[in-house]
Amino acid sequence: MSEWMQKALEAEVNDWFRDQEPDEDHEGYYQSSLPVIIMQILSENIHLASMICSSLTEQLLVMALNELEIFLRRFREALIDYEKDHLKDRSSPKHYTLYLLTAINSCLAFQFSISNFHRQYFEDGNNDMCHQPPSSLMSALELTTKKSCSLLMGELLYDVQPQFLYVFSQSWRMGSDLIDNVCMVLDHYCKCFGRVKEPIYQILLQECQHVVVVEYLRALMEKRMVCRNSEERSQFSDKMTQDSLQLNDFFCKMGLEKSEPIMNVIPLVSDLIRVTDTTLLSLQVSDLVMKYPDISDEHVSVLLDIRGDVSKETRMTVLELLQENSRTLPEGYQSVFSNILVPTPAMAFCIPAVKCT
Repeated sequence: MSEWMQKALEAEVNDWFRDQEPDEDHEGYYQSSLPVIIMQILSENIHLASMICSSLTEQLLVMALNELEIFLRRFREALIDYEKDHLKDRSSPKHYTLYLLTAINSCLAFQFSISNFHRQYFEDGNNDMCHQPPSSLMSALELTTKKSCSLLMGELLYDVQPQFLYVFSQSWRMGSDLIDNVCMVLDHYCKCFGRVKEPIYQILLQECQHVVVVEYLRALMEKRMVCRNSEERSQFSDKMTQDSLQLNDFFCKMGLEKSEPIMNVIPLVSDLIRVTDTTLLSLQVSDLVMKYPDISDEHVSVLLDIRGDVSKETRMTVLELLQENSRTLPEGYQSVFSNILVPTPAMAFCIPAVKCT
């Protein structure tokens, strides 16, 4: 059984390197025959055993699920090796992204097949497995699904990161449509995501949101532009608000049903930069910290630097408030700031000292 499953996996991996796009089902979703082949191998072995000796059937059922768990681990390892080959030459395999999408659909097919398999063979039994498949098996499947999604997001990140090099630059502040370039990259990927079945399509859109917002904030922290007056702060804040609205509109058009809380962080940061009364900064920062508790003193300090008008006393008051409030990450919280390092480059002003002619 194990040998046949391994051969099926090897054939699947060979397909990943084809110049041909993945096969599609009647609805246009990418599909592979791998889940059908694997479940057929298990079913045929169990059927054969039941014909030889019915008392061995239950033992073989348990063995079959164990073999499937091992197979899913190998499937995940194959995906990791697939990425390594791709990183050596990003032009190869030709359809790297599309076969990652196919792998995600295969995981969904496995989930459905495992449920049917378990219902067919176990629910009438008296053993501990009659209620649900083994947790270790479902964990292996979940990890494989997450790995496929993670590799896909890694590819998206590689393509979208260069677009953020020009955000928070002088051309950005003057109103250039740099976020349009970001949206062009996102549009390509999100249309590819449409070849993945629900609910993973929605999950991919949410993950895409997260990637984009974190990269936007990373660019903000790295550029560390400094505003010289209230007019510049207002311009800076207006542009951030415009970017946030544009990104929100994009994901709505892509069919995102529920926007992630992370999308609210850009307007909050924008408000912190815009506020005219510095005595209100403590309230602004408290609100930001309450919603995004992984923000650090260093991150807040950079935001205060960007304002360009925060006195030492006000800064100390704000930072002391952060230190006094203990912050614990709620269960299920998806990190926003914790993966953003705060560099210490030389600061540039929002508007050049000499007016543009």
